[in-house]
Amino acid sequence: MRRTIITRTRRRNTMKRVRLLIGAIGTFGIISSAAWAPALGVMYLHEPGQSVVPAPPPEVRVVPIPVPIPPPPRPPRPWPDRRELMPAELTNLELNVEIEGLVATTSVDQAFRNPNDRRLEGTFIFPLPLNAVIRDMSLYIDGKPVKCEVVEADKARQIYEDIVRRARDPALLEYIGRDLVKLRIFPIEPNQTRRVKFQYSQTLKRDFGLTEYAFPLSAAEQPGQKIGHVTLTGWLRSDKPIATLYSPTHNVEFNRKDDTTAKFGFEAKDCVTADQLKIYYGVSDKDLGASLVAYRMKGEDGYFLLMVSPRLQIDKDKVIPKDVTFVFDTSGSMAGEKIEQARRALKYCLNTLRAEDRFNIIRFATETESFSPSLIAAGKEKITEALEFVNRFEARGGTAINDALLTALKSGAAADSKDADEGAERPHLIVFLTDGQPTVGEQQPDKIIENVMSANPRRSRVFAFGSGLDVNTRLLDQLSDQTGGVSDYVTPKEDIEVKVSNFFAKVSEPVLTDLEIDFGGAKAAQFYPQKSPDLFLGRQLTVIGRYRNAGKTTLVVTGKDRGKKQVFEYNVEFPDESTGADFLPRLWAIRRVGFLVDEIRRNGENKELKDEVIQLGRQYAIATPYTSMLVLEDEGRSATAAAPRRIHRAPGPDSPVQITGDADRSAAQRQARTALDRLDGITMNAPTAGGFDAGAVALSPPAEQALRASTGAGAVALARETRRLKEVETSDLSAAPEIRSVADRTFHLIDGVWTDSQYDGKAVVAEIEYGSKEYFDLLKKGGAIGKILALGTRVVFQIDGKWYRIIEPKQ
Repeated sequence: MRRTIITRTRRRNTMKRVRLLIGAIGTFGIISSAAWAPALGVMYLHEPGQSVVPAPPPEVRVVPIPVPIPPPPRPPRPWPDRRELMPAELTNLELNVEIEGLVATTSVDQAFRNPNDRRLEGTFIFPLPLNAVIRDMSLYIDGKPVKCEVVEADKARQIYEDIVRRARDPALLEYIGRDLVKLRIFPIEPNQTRRVKFQYSQTLKRDFGLTEYAFPLSAAEQPGQKIGHVTLTGWLRSDKPIATLYSPTHNVEFNRKDDTTAKFGFEAKDCVTADQLKIYYGVSDKDLGASLVAYRMKGEDGYFLLMVSPRLQIDKDKVIPKDVTFVFDTSGSMAGEKIEQARRALKYCLNTLRAEDRFNIIRFATETESFSPSLIAAGKEKITEALEFVNRFEARGGTAINDALLTALKSGAAADSKDADEGAERPHLIVFLTDGQPTVGEQQPDKIIENVMSANPRRSRVFAFGSGLDVNTRLLDQLSDQTGGVSDYVTPKEDIEVKVSNFFAKVSEPVLTDLEIDFGGAKAAQFYPQKSPDLFLGRQLTVIGRYRNAGKTTLVVTGKDRGKKQVFEYNVEFPDESTGADFLPRLWAIRRVGFLVDEIRRNGENKELKDEVIQLGRQYAIATPYTSMLVLEDEGRSATAAAPRRIHRAPGPDSPVQITGDADRSAAQRQARTALDRLDGITMNAPTAGGFDAGAVALSPPAEQALRASTGAGAVALARETRRLKEVETSDLSAAPEIRSVADRTFHLIDGVWTDSQYDGKAVVAEIEYGSKEYFDLLKKGGAIGKILALGTRVVFQIDGKWYRIIEPKQ
């Protein structure tokens, strides 16, 4: 008689075999809290036969066997100590993106290295884009194709939560609600690199002519872990004319080939990517395209970003002829290489003038000398004569800035008197280069500015370039600001030719002047730039500001084309609640700080402006003359008083920032050094006691002097940094792995805890254990909570007016 008993099938560990488990995501990683978060694709490394998620219930089947009693079950293999394993290293990431109309195909190629001294198994997980329509999904392991299936979001949620509990990787929380793919790979030998390559397609959404493409690039718990090499290449082939192109998160380079085609790219080495890579593109059939991105928390004023750009392919007769007067300093201090660079820059500008343009050249030292009494047409003969005039430049004498600028304005007015109608149709650009302060004639900066404004009824734009460290930055900045131009500075190690030539290439083809923007019923406020500059072919205007009223409205852009008013209307919506563009609050804060610092430099310091700069600098981790990005730990916790922390600069204008005391410890502090390096010559002292302060520092005498000074290394550095803040378009914190921006708040990693910058250490907090039922109940609140919890296993934050602290589980 044969007995029938119930037994359980045993899972065999097959060596040198790639096993695919349906019901996971896309990551190649080691079981470690330092693993890379999904969306990059993460590899969790673990001992062979183990799993990052509980195994499914064993299959039960009836098997006839002659043995009357089954053998006792083997005890489960103990879970290895994860601290013994180093996380997988992501050595290479290659992204190729093809956007055809509203369909984006993303190819991802990732290389992971096992840095451990033993053979391990890897579990690769990848969360698919939210609400994406997956048209194709394929994976390749070291070049060999592996078929896989996608697990739907409802079934994937439990897998996400199990990995969060067991692998201690809260970064997965951000992707709950997404489909996922999971793959197990064995073996991975010591120091071996395995490649995972896959491709997927998704349908993008277009709202009011604007489309967003995003690829999440976020690091998990261990700040400072780097990707060896990141490369992005892509093509955009639009079904309609491309109006605007923009990446707010990374320095993506765009190259528009024609009205419907553009190529883009990004490359970095040893970078920490702590944000999504986002690309926005707008389409429009109008000659002037406009796109709007907005962010708003319910019940609060919102933030907006407006992009305005002319079509790339327009009839050349729509390019407005321009008048240009080149005003170049040939004083004695320009002798040597500077005068040679200035000559080459001026020759480049002359050779790129269009036949319809008019020009003049004024060189100045102790006296001024004009190439022509007034503006003249840029014919070949006149250009040849002008080049010979430039070759005769000699550096000698003083610096008559006032006389030179008034001569340039008079030259433009003389041309207008000959043909008033033609002059009124043309923008007049004054390209002004000097390396010193006024030493001849009128020498008071305020009086020079007053004289220029009085003699400028034509509203000529002054584009000022200061060469060296002896220029009067306050004079040049105000000349440019008040006339609608821009100022820039060339340090001793930079090339005048490169700076001036690059600038002139950007302004060579004006298409719309005297821009004004009406935001309709949105009640826009605190937007920057406050005065819109002229628009040039191939250039894009980006305006960032706040708004109060939500709803649909008509946005109106007006400007002049050859003196005739042009009106462009766009139907847009300022949302009542929208949290996708969470980079906007910090971008707005950076521009706001630039505006405030500029006001302080121009009109002197007052308490209200200073306090707002400090508050914004602390809240959004912005380096300013009053704040640094240095995160200070609570020195009161130590029994021994810490040494004073001082950020200072060694002698010399080009010396690197140095940090002494116990401050030079972390990646965040190295980022502080990088940020402060732009404030060349400015010294800041950090507080030495009294709890952590997310970035606030005391203004030291050199920094205070830089705010008041008009000349010198500190003044030039501050002028350049202020302009950068006022024009910033990218909110990238990838160089600061211990600072994260989530929604409209900033978090600092302090003693292993991600702490909201607004936390003062005194508020009552509710403690919740990581991975507990209360933890996942909190996650269900939605909104920004998923992104906040994804920061790590220890977080201090505020939601709905209540403070929480996520703590390590007691067991």
